[in-house]
Amino acid sequence: MKKALLLTLTAILVVLFLTACWPGSSLDDMKITSLDGAGTRTFHLRIFKDGTDKLDGSGTVANMFAPADACFFPAGIDAVVDTLNDARTANIPEFSMTEESDYYDLHYTITFDSIADFNAQCKAIAGDNWGSTADATWTVTEGDGGSNVVYTEDPKLAAAMNLWGAQVLYGLPDDTIFNETYAASQFVSEPKDVLQNDGVKIEINGTVNEIESKPNEIVVNGFFAAPGATTAAPTAAPTAAPTAAPTAAPTTAATTAAPTSPPTGVGFPVIVVMMLAAAACAVVVTAKKKAK
Repeated sequence: MKKALLLTLTAILVVLFLTACWPGSSLDDMKITSLDGAGTRTFHLRIFKDGTDKLDGSGTVANMFAPADACFFPAGIDAVVDTLNDARTANIPEFSMTEESDYYDLHYTITFDSIADFNAQCKAIAGDNWGSTADATWTVTEGDGGSNVVYTEDPKLAAAMNLWGAQVLYGLPDDTIFNETYAASQFVSEPKDVLQNDGVKIEINGTVNEIESKPNEIVVNGFFAAPGATTAAPTAAPTAAPTAAPTAAPTTAATTAAPTSPPTGVGFPVIVVMMLAAAACAVVVTAKKKAK
């Protein structure tokens, strides 16, 4: 009896992990173009289309826009864009929408004169979601033939910036635009569950340099050649930054551009499922030994 109960519970947990999913994902794009730290940051919210293949090959994305009584966005993508634009404050630029082959890209861009200006704008947009997020930093030191620069960012920054949109959807009076009832059935039960955060691509002076892995910050090095200088710092191959535990939405920093394929639709890593299965097997074996 105990063995049957254990196996049943394990099977239920596996199903839960495999069915939980995010209806959207975010990937920011940042370009720093001057020694003063001026540049742009574009915030992308991607909503994937029904019928597109999942990356893990397990099938296709479904229930994003249909059927009307059992999907995330029953009123369609235009209604989502209009809702976010109507709800934004004066601090948030207007959303634009680009249709790609596999997803809809909702995005807005901020322009900043320095990293201090960038921090100020981010805090104004994030509001209370900023929480314990550390300010981004910009350090300039003299180098051979120019200036070496270092940009740092809290891994929680992207999540803090993108959470407000999910909060808007959860604050709607009914399920017409965002079907909160259906979302709850898919274990998307609160705003932080709406978006999978895929991090940020950071370009400094036209080059995406290596991201240094540190526990609580993303570190990117760059170089600006002095006027007339012929020596430039070498370009490093892009690498991925580690995932830090966010306080808002899950955040993963990366140097790759936004993929044109949808996410797997699995809201928890497959490794968790494997661990659960292994644990279940261990308990069963122990139970057998005790029975003998």
